[in-house]
Amino acid sequence: MKKFLPLVFLLAFAFPGLAQRAEINNHNYYSYYVGPTSMKGGVVGPVNKLKSRKLGTGWLRWNDITPILVEEMTKAGYDQVYTNQLFRIDSAQYVLLAALAMRAPVVGFLYAEGHAAFPTASDRQPGHQLMGDGKYDYVQLVSTSANKTEFIKIRHLPANLLALEENWYWYQYTDNPSDNRYLLTKEDIIRVLREDIQEKLATAPKPVKQ
Repeated sequence: MKKFLPLVFLLAFAFPGLAQRAEINNHNYYSYYVGPTSMKGGVVGPVNKLKSRKLGTGWLRWNDITPILVEEMTKAGYDQVYTNQLFRIDSAQYVLLAALAMRAPVVGFLYAEGHAAFPTASDRQPGHQLMGDGKYDYVQLVSTSANKTEFIKIRHLPANLLALEENWYWYQYTDNPSDNRYLLTKEDIIRVLREDIQEKLATAPKPVKQ
């Protein structure tokens, strides 16, 4: 009697890199970082396996994440989802939301811009923030009309506002596509972002069937 191995197993056996890429998720993706760990030196990852010597690190920007937020929120059942919406937290505090579902229940996403020089897994630990010392649910640096900068600080976000941070969504690239097998690519980090959005929405007020 002939036995047939599952196609997924055969593909993983024939292309080990494929199996490796499939394992990336929002819990382990920092282990794929390649390069320096600080200004003082120290290198991690398979740097010597890269074909190119020009290694770059990028982060997902506002315009990268807004269409993904709309797509994931719509898939989750939220209606009338718009981007770049001004939202009033209280009588004196406004924030710009990356995406907002306008039909009740109103649910929105904040995206804290800015990132550290080097990605580190501690960035995602509870209480860690690029700014704010972990005392606030959301911190964002803004410019004023007086050519100064100040912080928007929100100690406790309402349950219908969900926060993401640019600092979490890094990816790497070189000028040689074959190096992608060793790197966390932009496509990989977009999958991580989608996973985060889905997990955040699971904790938010649920959409009401119309």
